[in-house]
Amino acid sequence: MLSTGRRRGFTLIELLVVIAIIAILIALLLPAVQAAREAARRAQCVNNMKQLGLALHSYHDLNGTFPIGSQQYGVWDTACANGTGASNAFGNGFNLFTAILPQIEQQSVFNAINFTFMAEGSALEYGLVPGTLQSTALFTQINTFICPSESSSMTYRNRSFPMSQTSYAGVSGFKDVIRWWNGCPNFIPQDGMFGFQFCYGVNSITDGTSNTMFVGEASRFKGDPDTFMNEWSGAQYWGSSIPGVSRITGFATAAPVPNANLQIPDPNPSYAFTGDVDSWVYDPDPTVNALKAGQFGFHGQHPGGVNFLFGDGSVRFIKNSINPQVYRNISTKASGEVVSADSL
Repeated sequence: MLSTGRRRGFTLIELLVVIAIIAILIALLLPAVQAAREAARRAQCVNNMKQLGLALHSYHDLNGTFPIGSQQYGVWDTACANGTGASNAFGNGFNLFTAILPQIEQQSVFNAINFTFMAEGSALEYGLVPGTLQSTALFTQINTFICPSESSSMTYRNRSFPMSQTSYAGVSGFKDVIRWWNGCPNFIPQDGMFGFQFCYGVNSITDGTSNTMFVGEASRFKGDPDTFMNEWSGAQYWGSSIPGVSRITGFATAAPVPNANLQIPDPNPSYAFTGDVDSWVYDPDPTVNALKAGQFGFHGQHPGGVNFLFGDGSVRFIKNSINPQVYRNISTKASGEVVSADSL
C-alpha cells in the first residue's frame, strides 16, 4: 500500500538559519585564508631579497665592489675610481638592479641593453631615440624584482620611457643627497650603500654588514593617485603628477619612518643643524622635515613593517614602530653607531 503522507521540506526560517551559519563560517575562515596567503607572499618576498643579496655579493666577488647606486653621467666621479672597470661602468641612469641582471640569471636581458645610450628618453643620441633602443630589454618584467603582494602593474610606460617595475630600492642612508649636490656631476656622497654616482666595497662597511641595510621594499603606495612606479631599469628623481611632490626610483632613504604616507608638499626645512643635507632630519616640525615624507622612504605591502636585506645576506622585517634614530643608524655603512639586536 502506497504512503499518502507528504514529504516535509525546509521551512523558510530553517533555510535562513542554514545560510546564516554558512555565512558565519565563511566570515571566520576568510581572515585565516587571507593571512595564509599573505604569509606565503611575504615568504616569497623574503626569498626574492635573499636572491638579490646573493647577486650583490657575487657582483662584488667579480668586480671588487658592489654596483653603483646609479651612474647619471658618462664620466665617473673620482670617488668610484677604486672599484671601477668596464664591467662596472653603468652610466646614463642605469642602477644597481640593472648591474646585477647576470647574477640573477637574466644575462639575455643584460645583453640586450646598450649601455652607450641612456636608459630612457626621447632626445636623440647619435641619431637614435634611446628609450626606443632600450625598450626590448627594459620592458621585461622580472619576477625576482617584484614582491607578490604588490598587485598593481606598471601603468606609466612607453617606448620613450621603457620603465620596468620593481618593489625594491637600494638604501642610500638618511641624508638628503637626492636634492643636494655640489654642481653636476659632483654629487654629495651618501652615508648608505647606494646612491647617485658612488660605489663601495665591503671594506667600506665599518659598521658591520649585519648592522647595515642594503635593499628595502619600495612598493607602490596603496591607492596611489600617481602614475609613478618604482623601476629596476634606472634611477631617477623627478616631479610627480601630484603638485609639490617629488618621486625617486632605484633607491630611497631612511629619513622617513617605514611605511610613511606621502607628505604634500615635499619637506623644505628652514632649520639647519649641520647643513642642508641633514636639516630635514633634525627639524622638530614634522610638517617640514622628512620624518613623514614617504615619497623619499621605504614602504611595503605587508602589514606592520617593511622587509630589508642586510649586508650579511639576512632579510629582516623592520616594524613601523622602530625608533627613528635606530632605523637611521642601520641605514648607514660607516657612521660608528652601536646598535643592539633587541632594538630592531
